[in-house]
Amino acid sequence: MTDNYFKLKKGNYFQYYERILGLTKTNEYNGSYSLINDTLLLTFCGDTIPSGLTGKAFMDNSKNEIILFETNQTYNQHFSIRVDKR
Repeated sequence: MTDNYFKLKKGNYFQYYERILGLTKTNEYNGSYSLINDTLLLTFCGDTIPSGLTGKAFMDNSKNEIILFETNQTYNQHFSIRVDKR
């Protein structure tokens, strides 16, 4: 089981954080994105893409979520869209 989050930031940057529950090791990945219609194309800094991710995501506004695509679609990651008003 994992504890992950995906955050879009100003200037077309993003942050992806993953932690395997029960372990102290965490990984944080940063990069930039481009948005084409409802598809996010992710470019990770240093080409260190997390294992299993494809570098593509889908913004499903009808469900208010972002889906990060995995090479095995069974493991696609779903994140709720929230707006940080800070």
